[in-house]
Amino acid sequence: MVTTSRVRLSERWPRLGRVLDLDRRWTRPRPTRAQVRADVVGGLVGALLSVASVEVWRSGSGTQLQNPLLVHVLFAVAGLLFASRRVFPLSTLLAESVIFIVIGEHQVQLGVIFTIQIILFVSLYSAWAWSR
Repeated sequence: MVTTSRVRLSERWPRLGRVLDLDRRWTRPRPTRAQVRADVVGGLVGALLSVASVEVWRSGSGTQLQNPLLVHVLFAVAGLLFASRRVFPLSTLLAESVIFIVIGEHQVQLGVIFTIQIILFVSLYSAWAWSR
């Protein structure tokens, strides 16, 4: 009769488990009210800067937007979603990624706008840092 027992990798090779931080039990605490408040302010500022950056890009490049209302709404929503980056990190990353892809498919030149890239990368970082 052969019995198999599941042994954690860190129990079998404790040094490897410590180096790789296997079986980690620590989770990041929920964001504080001050952090959430700062994210809401950051989301509002991000929305304003995103919409303004579209106009700066448009006037500097001389390119006409195919659907200006849609573009402005997408950039504003991307900025506003910044407010949920610590509370719902994975959902925020998913939504920001979808917005980034839609913007790129709608008008490929808009993907070079710095604010949308920063928002996407911050949401990627937040998903890594704040997800459980």
